[in-house]
Amino acid sequence: MSAVIGSGIVRIVNRDPWQARGACRRYGRPDLWYPEKNTPPQQILEAREVCVGCTVRSECLQYGMDHPEESGIWGGLTERERTGLRSGRSDKAFAQCNECSKEFVKRGGWHRYCSDECRKTNELRRGREYAARVRAKRSKDGAA
Repeated sequence: MSAVIGSGIVRIVNRDPWQARGACRRYGRPDLWYPEKNTPPQQILEAREVCVGCTVRSECLQYGMDHPEESGIWGGLTERERTGLRSGRSDKAFAQCNECSKEFVKRGGWHRYCSDECRKTNELRRGREYAARVRAKRSKDGAA
């Protein structure tokens, strides 16, 4: 399989057995994983959305880390992010939801929840916990 990317053609070859199982192989846009310098951030986020649920993401990231000459997105990280990871910086492309513990793609800024549903569920639960603490404190103060 080959794909037109930028001004050239990139040949997609399975070098390792895990590569054939990648979610990117079933996605219709192979150019998504080879962004150019002027690529809009939305394209990288779109690739990460595919990577976040991939069963071979860890193998893919390891391949990208072991082969620094490889361009493109490997394991959900860009070349620059992988270089940073090699230098000891942390990976900030993905996060874990504070409510359901699902891993999700961060979209700029500070995120704690994978969806509005999880955020609202967490807010409701925290509100109920706060109300219970207030009731307990009032009953304790009233009994004294």
